[in-house]
Amino acid sequence: MPQPERMARRQVTRTHPKRGRGEIALAPIQLPDPAKAEPVIVPFGLDANHPDARSIGRYCLHIEPVLHGHAAVSVALGGGVGLDTAGGRLAVNGLAPVERDGVDARLEAFAGTGLAGHNHCRLLWQPPANLLARLPRYQAMAEIDRAGYARDEARQWKTLTRAEINPEVRVGVGGEAAFRLGLHNGRFVLHASLRLVLGVGGGGSVRLALDTRHLDLWLAMMHQALVEVGYERVDWIDEDAFEAMSRLAYLAAITLVEPGLLLLRGTHRLRQMIEWLTRERDMASRIAYELAAEEPPNLRYDPEASREHHKRVQQLRAWVRQLPPEALGPLLYTLTSQPQAFEVEGNHYNVEQARGFHQRAILNCLQWIVSGVMAGVYGPRRDFSAEHPNPAQKLFEKAVVRMARDGQPTDASRADAYAENRGRLDQFISGGRATPEQSDMQRKYRQNAGWLSRHIQ
Repeated sequence: MPQPERMARRQVTRTHPKRGRGEIALAPIQLPDPAKAEPVIVPFGLDANHPDARSIGRYCLHIEPVLHGHAAVSVALGGGVGLDTAGGRLAVNGLAPVERDGVDARLEAFAGTGLAGHNHCRLLWQPPANLLARLPRYQAMAEIDRAGYARDEARQWKTLTRAEINPEVRVGVGGEAAFRLGLHNGRFVLHASLRLVLGVGGGGSVRLALDTRHLDLWLAMMHQALVEVGYERVDWIDEDAFEAMSRLAYLAAITLVEPGLLLLRGTHRLRQMIEWLTRERDMASRIAYELAAEEPPNLRYDPEASREHHKRVQQLRAWVRQLPPEALGPLLYTLTSQPQAFEVEGNHYNVEQARGFHQRAILNCLQWIVSGVMAGVYGPRRDFSAEHPNPAQKLFEKAVVRMARDGQPTDASRADAYAENRGRLDQFISGGRATPEQSDMQRKYRQNAGWLSRHIQ
């Protein structure tokens, strides 16, 4: 029998005690060896030293195959076992010496076809340190500590999938794409070619449900990709997955709840949560209060509580900076809605005070984006230009066009949508009582909005 082009070969060492009769659990197979895994470089096909290339981390597929039927008998009689990735397929091969021609027990698609049963499969991921340092939970740390903690975490392998999954092997990923994020039954799933992620031959691919514990990393990757394409379409994220990711980013920014907790009931609940938050009578003012990020008076004499408040503000800033236009637009829409009186922790705020929180929150969002340009959040530092707008300028323009509850453009003409919604922002900031503080805030708003829209005026 011809040998596979490339194999990871393991001998059977035991029968799993909980398996049914005629079933054998094979020793785990890892491709590639974690110690030898190379970083995956994008844009795909570029050399790692290319100036436009960047790493999206290292990957390793951990498989615990289970054989039954004829394949299990074959292996039990002394056959060798390996993982065949040649010819665009994944296959566990048992070669029985008692049969002259041998037995080829293929697990095509790990879907229980042929002679195979169940397979526990996990995709392990070692994210790059520079991506970790961008996460809101790291941005809340002092800069002197941030890089060290990120490097330490980058050495750890994370599990991207926790469930039993069925890798796809009969076709390439999405016809052309080597790496794609999609949705399946309310969960985010990653489709990746074996050649790209695992460094093995053949044209097969795997489909894996993402572990919700690490969705903040995927949101950071989406932000990075959007910056690189000027906030245009990201080709490796399906449209429905992108919309769900945008809603998730919006909710994480206004609640500071871990993304994984927001997905306990699946992605289809994200829209319902946003509608509830934006329709509740005083919720917009509560959101504005959080984003206004002013330190409550009672914290001024409590250093520990004051430090915690500062960390929370740093996290809010990091989340807002990473919002895509489809999430920043709805946030600006919420902040320009009618202020309402509300109460927080026993403190009562009237409508006029609420308006001040709304206005301060809008200014903070713009200032955080502008300062993010200086901090490298939107790629290499670039000036605000009329001829060559930087990514932050494109983000602001597209977000204003999408100032609606659903994040869709508010007019078929994007120019008209921008003009109408920008007028709404300007008018909202101009409202309220005339005070020195109000005048100073309006001046800062005009300055920051002017930088971000320099290419439009």
